[in-house]
Amino acid sequence: MRRISYIKAIVLTLLCLSCIEEENKDQFKRVRLVTGGMTTRTDSPDEDLISDANILLTNSEGVIEEHIYVQGSKTAEVRMLDGKKYSVYAIANLGYKPKIKSVKDIEEYCYHFAHAKDYRLGIPMSGKISYTAGPSRDIKVPLKRAMAKARITVDRSGLDKDVLWKIRSISIVNGPKKTYLFRRNSVADESDFFRPDFTLNEKETEVLNSSSQEGVDLYMTENFQERFSEDLCTYIEIKVEYFSKEYYTAPDKPLIYRFTIGSEANGYSVERNNFYRFKISPQGKGLGKPGWEIDTEPLKQLITGITLSHEEIEFTYKGETAQLSSEVVPEKADKKNIFYYSSDPSIATVDSNGMVTAQDEGECRIICRATDGSETEAECEISVKHYPPYMKVMPGTTLTSRVGQDIHIYCDFFPPNAKFDIGLEELNYDRNRGIYDYTIDKDGKGVTLHCKKEGAGLLYFETGSPINQSEMIFIVINPSTGQISEAQAEVDILEKLQGL
Repeated sequence: MRRISYIKAIVLTLLCLSCIEEENKDQFKRVRLVTGGMTTRTDSPDEDLISDANILLTNSEGVIEEHIYVQGSKTAEVRMLDGKKYSVYAIANLGYKPKIKSVKDIEEYCYHFAHAKDYRLGIPMSGKISYTAGPSRDIKVPLKRAMAKARITVDRSGLDKDVLWKIRSISIVNGPKKTYLFRRNSVADESDFFRPDFTLNEKETEVLNSSSQEGVDLYMTENFQERFSEDLCTYIEIKVEYFSKEYYTAPDKPLIYRFTIGSEANGYSVERNNFYRFKISPQGKGLGKPGWEIDTEPLKQLITGITLSHEEIEFTYKGETAQLSSEVVPEKADKKNIFYYSSDPSIATVDSNGMVTAQDEGECRIICRATDGSETEAECEISVKHYPPYMKVMPGTTLTSRVGQDIHIYCDFFPPNAKFDIGLEELNYDRNRGIYDYTIDKDGKGVTLHCKKEGAGLLYFETGSPINQSEMIFIVINPSTGQISEAQAEVDILEKLQGL
């Protein structure tokens, strides 16, 4: 007997484990890397180029479950357990698969540039999201470039007519040669800068010496510095050939202009994934510090993710409604406009505010899509099932009460959006007879009778389409002690029917 009990316990345990395994079924998800759009575009380097990518998946315990390395693709397949929470890390353009054993290794990973123009093979990028595995197959990871872009333009309109002011080179001074990918990068040692500096020569800056309004772009690695230091802050240096009636520069002794990024109030930091604009405006003889404007602004960010308030909605009758709401990622996205549409309006429709209305039995999807050109979207699964209509009067259709008591009568019906008539004519007739007073429920589906006088009354409830049913409720109000005769109750009812 004991052996049989053991066998039963083992079988039950195996069945439970089987159920758990089925509930936590793993699924393949597609991780998609999103670089977003920049305010301006250049072909060299290609700012959106992803030549290779490392995708790392960590669970809620901080364990790395997968590390995938792909080349020439912006997507990768990862395996996830439904309902489980993960962190998804992405690193683009390393050129290799690094040895990473822990979350700390990921978040402290430092990328080393081979040379000052190493980014021309693909700007290093990184991104991280938290994700709970669900029915959606696509996971979008927005990436941030580890570098900032500076655009230099020149306005010579303020120079005297006899002045030659010609740019020979532009350099990024104190450009870091390494950067952390998942935390703020700040250089503390001069040995961590490139020597010589990254420089655009005379040919590369030729457009700045023409009448064209075009500029040149430079790329700078992130470097946070609260205070200005010529040894640690990243800045732009411009060398200029000069000639006027009074002065001129020797070939090896150009004028030098230095432009810092930032201010005393806000710090002198180069922040990754930012776009800095410099407009150089020499004035008069051009020998003083030229007027210049710096306009720093974040990159134009596209919507990279949409979260809906519901992943699925089940409707039980035609005309039933539900409100969908959405949140977009990132919060700093320049355009947050989205629109909703239905994959099958014959099943369910949706308006511009996300209000979904069931139309007919079946299944469809409500899609919420961004209108900023990113094509980012999210979906809500819709199921419409028609259940049979019904009407039921509670606590019944033949009731008794006593003078001084209250009795509550209400109607339960489906679908709840059907038209309902509580029969005010009958209620008012009995109130005028003094049998009872009444209070209608706030939702209009019930009434409380305040019994005042012995007698018999009649109520009438009626529902419209698709129920199309009505009920008459008979109520006998007895005196506080004893009860009225059946004959008296019958007379009261007949009088009421004749009066109506």
